[in-house]
Amino acid sequence: MNILIVDNDSKALNTYEETLSNNKYDLLLAQSTGAALELVQSESVDIVITAWDMPEMDGLEFCRRIYQGGFNTNIYTILISDQETNIDLIKNLGTVVNDYIRMPVSPIDLTIRVAIGARVARLENQINRDRDTLKKEYYPTVRMLSHLVHVYNEDLGDHSRRVAEASVKMAQRHPGISTDVYPTIRAAGLLHDIGMVCVPASILAKKRTEMTARERVLYLSHPIQGESILNENEKLRPVAALVRMHHEQYNGKGFPDTLAGNQIPLPAKIIAAVSLYDNLVHRGKCSLEDIPTQLQRYMGYQLDPNLYQYLVQLNLDNMVADARKKYQEVRFEDLTEGMVLARNVRLKGGAMAMPFQTKITAAMIDKLSQYNERGYIPNKFYVYKW
Repeated sequence: MNILIVDNDSKALNTYEETLSNNKYDLLLAQSTGAALELVQSESVDIVITAWDMPEMDGLEFCRRIYQGGFNTNIYTILISDQETNIDLIKNLGTVVNDYIRMPVSPIDLTIRVAIGARVARLENQINRDRDTLKKEYYPTVRMLSHLVHVYNEDLGDHSRRVAEASVKMAQRHPGISTDVYPTIRAAGLLHDIGMVCVPASILAKKRTEMTARERVLYLSHPIQGESILNENEKLRPVAALVRMHHEQYNGKGFPDTLAGNQIPLPAKIIAAVSLYDNLVHRGKCSLEDIPTQLQRYMGYQLDPNLYQYLVQLNLDNMVADARKKYQEVRFEDLTEGMVLARNVRLKGGAMAMPFQTKITAAMIDKLSQYNERGYIPNKFYVYKW
């Protein structure tokens, strides 16, 4: 644990150093906030203890620079002052400044406050490490499995991408869903039909009423198969639970567990509701204007009535977007970052190179450039124009 102590009073600086030197901390010392800021930028610092009354830049402004600095790790800040109350301190405590010690500083008080700060810093750094692990392992795994669904069946893959995007939009509007659940909902939306890869492709083209008894059993097993696939990865188990429930119905007549009402978690209800909506629009060819009427037929049966208003709002957003949507044909040299593909990009042999609704990045342009130079793709692309 690296601690930076800042005070232009050398006697106070030595006292703080002596108090903390026996606690297995690595200490850095600075007698000006300018020198301290250079240390923060060049060294790994976990905790900053600074006097408020400093020349050139006061301790509060120094803490603000740290707070706004965009450092890779969270730095816990402790401000020391002889002021009893201060409006600026009250306003910034808990954000710019994490803790405050009033002078004269007792060794016991300093030791306890630093121990608390060390614990908070360790927890925040662990959260950052866990977040980095998710970025390196979790999200690539989800993307890989989503790609598998798309390779197995393009329509199914496109459906899953739309469900993921719309489910997150609904979750963001719903007061019952916290922000930390959004990634799980997005992943579950992308992978809710992953179990279909265990079902023969010939069955997918059939309506349930057209299936034989054996085919129906195979089809009804896909939520369980999806859960089984995802449970192989411990980090995906919360996603697996939602995947298992995406065909449960509000009236208890869904599958595989015939859950009803509040037995079904809200994120699973949202994914199921959005999947229903997407099927009405893209498979049922229902016009957006008729969607509210169609959805009313499913309320209290397949659809939780409390989600109806959110689906109607989602549909309204799509109607507005559809009205504004225009397509534009561009050549490769006219592609720029931020454009969104309006049609799939395919290799001349028919294989998928990039699906529609992909937002173009610099890396994607480089990839398409290689295809273009080798003559693998036609030199025209369709993008949305807003």
